[in-house]
Amino acid sequence: MKIRLLLFSLGLVFMGCSSIRVAVDYDTAVSFDQYQSFAFFKPSVDKMEVNDLDKKRILHAIDDNLTEPLPAADDHALIGMDRPV
Repeated sequence: MKIRLLLFSLGLVFMGCSSIRVAVDYDTAVSFDQYQSFAFFKPSVDKMEVNDLDKKRILHAIDDNLTEPLPAADDHALIGMDRPV
């Protein structure tokens, strides 16, 4: 009985650690300098299988990262990442 409870508990822990899968696809030959704005594709946003609070957090994080100024050409920091001090 204790083994079943332990296995059940471990199963819950592992299910709680699952994350959302993200796929990224873009054309490396495209120069993004020509773009001045962006928008979210509403049907895709509506299909996101997360609650409304998390959906707002995700969209806000994307918006923050896409609207912040880009680092200088000689700066090798990734967008949204702080440089080590």
